[in-house]
Amino acid sequence: MKIIKPSILFFLCLFIHGLTLADQNKVIFEVRYKLKYQPDSTDNKIINSEDMLLWIGMNKSMFFPYLTYDSDSVFNVYEALDNKARSEKCFEFSKGISRFKFYIYKEYSSGNIDNYHHIFGDTYNFNESMNEFKWEMHNEFEDYHGYNCQKASTYFGGRQWEVWFTKEIPISDGPYKFSGLPGLILKARDSRNHYVFELVHIKNAESYKNIYLPDYRPFKVTPCQYFRALKHHQENFAATVAAGTINLDPQKLQEIVERYKKRNNMIELKCD
Repeated sequence: MKIIKPSILFFLCLFIHGLTLADQNKVIFEVRYKLKYQPDSTDNKIINSEDMLLWIGMNKSMFFPYLTYDSDSVFNVYEALDNKARSEKCFEFSKGISRFKFYIYKEYSSGNIDNYHHIFGDTYNFNESMNEFKWEMHNEFEDYHGYNCQKASTYFGGRQWEVWFTKEIPISDGPYKFSGLPGLILKARDSRNHYVFELVHIKNAESYKNIYLPDYRPFKVTPCQYFRALKHHQENFAATVAAGTINLDPQKLQEIVERYKKRNNMIELKCD
């Protein structure tokens, strides 16, 4: 079934005529992806899924979990709505808790990827380049949701990735950090199928949506410093919980630790 195509002509006209600074933060397209992933690298019988959103504006985009846990930030997105509508929208976003704690911003003109990742209450901010992806183009094409897509591949974060993008939507963006191709990436998967992003829909965004930067006070780090902090947290999770303000009996703590050990299959396995 073909997904309704957004107004690409309108999007390009906006580039030509320009917008005010406030308008440039408006979300023009909303792309939703279904992420299917294997949380435990040793157990391929458990596959989880979660929806992700890519909000595309004039010169930037924002990628984040649909079930975002930051209710204050989500609340700000709907500040232009009346109280009843705002409450309904915020409730929709609070129906679950995402396993993924990040906001990823791409700035098209500068080629910068601005990352905000969360580890147990702390926020880490680091920059990467959209030019970091070294794409290999393949002479393979397929129809996907009515779009003519081409295959490309790259190595990133310790994984070999295969993606399908379409020049019919000439926006160099995609799920997670992926970018740098002459069209929007509609699906992506790593070679072991541990992480698979698939298009759910593309649509013109509602007028009240804006690309926003949550009010964080992050630690400014390099990508590898963040990766080391994440690894340290995972390896010392029991001590972190035990040192917290929540008192847990030893058995309950051990159950949490054992559950956490099964979340060992991160989307990025190494810092390149």
